[in-house]
Amino acid sequence: MTHFEDLTPYSYLGPGEEALNVGWLNSGHPFPVGQTDSAAVAKVLRMVRDEPVNRTRGWHRCDLCARPAEPARPERPGPVRMTLDRSPVYLGDCEIRVRSGTGLVYAAPSLLPHYIAAHGYQPPPEFMRALSQRTNRASP
Repeated sequence: MTHFEDLTPYSYLGPGEEALNVGWLNSGHPFPVGQTDSAAVAKVLRMVRDEPVNRTRGWHRCDLCARPAEPARPERPGPVRMTLDRSPVYLGDCEIRVRSGTGLVYAAPSLLPHYIAAHGYQPPPEFMRALSQRTNRASP
């Protein structure tokens, strides 16, 4: 996965509306950790499922997860998967956008809920405020 520092200008998949990066993690770079409410994780997961943007071909996998030794005939692992409403949500092939009340937009990879739940990543407070003020709807 490409790494971008939190709250830097978004530039990954080309021009569009101005946005700030959140959650573009890579194993070679430290990131803030802490507790995040499970309701926030579910809200982000719902956005990945219902409001994806910049869908890509193929899957980015989490390079923070421990990797087993390569077998003689390595099989390509599937995408990261989480469950929402008893159904699978596959992560790593798109992004989401969260708009603050002031109109500021945050761009995050769809692996964000995994990073929070599995690795303790703590998104910036500004992002969390924008997320908490958002209602579940069809557009960011």
